[in-house]
Amino acid sequence: MKLLFIGARLFDDVALYTKKMGITTVLTESNPQAQNLDLADSYHLVPRGMEHPKKIAIKEDVDGVVPLIGIDDPLKEVALLKEELETDYGLPVVASPINTVSITGDKIKTKEFLLNNNINTPEHHLINSKEKNDLKEFPLVLKQAQGQGGRDIKIALSEEDVQRYLENYDNSLVERFLDGIEISVEILRWKNHSIPLVPVHKGKTTLDGIHPLKKLKKAP
Repeated sequence: MKLLFIGARLFDDVALYTKKMGITTVLTESNPQAQNLDLADSYHLVPRGMEHPKKIAIKEDVDGVVPLIGIDDPLKEVALLKEELETDYGLPVVASPINTVSITGDKIKTKEFLLNNNINTPEHHLINSKEKNDLKEFPLVLKQAQGQGGRDIKIALSEEDVQRYLENYDNSLVERFLDGIEISVEILRWKNHSIPLVPVHKGKTTLDGIHPLKKLKKAP
């Protein structure tokens, strides 16, 4: 079996497994200084985007493509790559389809999806800088529709905090702040089967708004 991996940063997590299983690996990466390049059987330095990985996957006649990309911004490109390679070439790509990415990459669409499927989610509404916002119960969590890892998020303790936030953003998603613990569970879905991965405990929620990468995380 031969697999194409897109992105070198996380490749060390799978390199030992692929070698143990006798899987030939091809790696594409845009950063020539990236680590883990030499862990692959062969690698290609390419410009950013999915066009060159697509051409290499076809040329190398790989059996599948595994994008090692975990941030929101390029996931739409990955989803479009998946759609094209699977539809036109019958080449499986381990990634979320475009419909899923369009929902999960937008917090407002995610809220609508959760509510439409009767899944509990913090109370929320939308506000904008051009209208009077009658917010009374604090603290509140202010978010932008796009972004992850704590980006563009503020915990507002007063109306003044909200007004200052809206000086930088025209609109905001507003959620009720929940006092409790934060648990992260990722789901791997493949061939109509869902597998929940190891739950990660990220500690108690606080008013400090600590970035997830700076939190002490615990897992079994």
